[in-house]
Amino acid sequence: MLPIVLEMRGPEGWTASIIKFAEGLMLHFGKRLKRVIALPSPDDQVYDSNVLVVIEKPTLDDVKIVMEIAVRSGERLNPLVVDEGDEEAVRIFMSSFQIPKADWNYEHVKFAEGLMLHFGKRLKRVIALPSPDDQVYDSNVLVVIEKPTLDDVKIVMEIAVRSGERLNPLVVDEGDEEAVRIFMSSGGRDVEAR
Repeated sequence: MLPIVLEMRGPEGWTASIIKFAEGLMLHFGKRLKRVIALPSPDDQVYDSNVLVVIEKPTLDDVKIVMEIAVRSGERLNPLVVDEGDEEAVRIFMSSFQIPKADWNYEHVKFAEGLMLHFGKRLKRVIALPSPDDQVYDSNVLVVIEKPTLDDVKIVMEIAVRSGERLNPLVVDEGDEEAVRIFMSSGGRDVEAR
């Protein structure tokens, strides 16, 4: 379970609107309400929303009620309602907070260059998350290779160690579209060699 933090230094009225909104949701939904995640400002958006409401098995009527409570709580509330099983939405809302993260300092570029030299045309993509502190599947870089072998994985790890101490690559075959989709939806970008 995450700690409960109420940041009181948000834009004027935003914190008060969120508290009023959460109270209204708790009164109506009781134990079905699982989480309310508000972005730091009403101007911030994820999926065109600034508040995530997690409810156990929400119905269309539940969504309508959430919207009515939002309108009564503050004019700038724009909630997104999801089921408690939607871990992707929760993760993306939680990761959208502006927490300073480490910079790659070109480690990922050096890594991509080393991979290109070794694998040539078999190397299809190198996707790095925004920061070495970010992780998907316990990795911060996705390496897409045509038909990778265990020896290929070992070589990728050796190149990672030579390129920088913060690289934690995941190696997948070019057909693994799910891994690519998840890395890209987590802010990953293709690494271009210099």
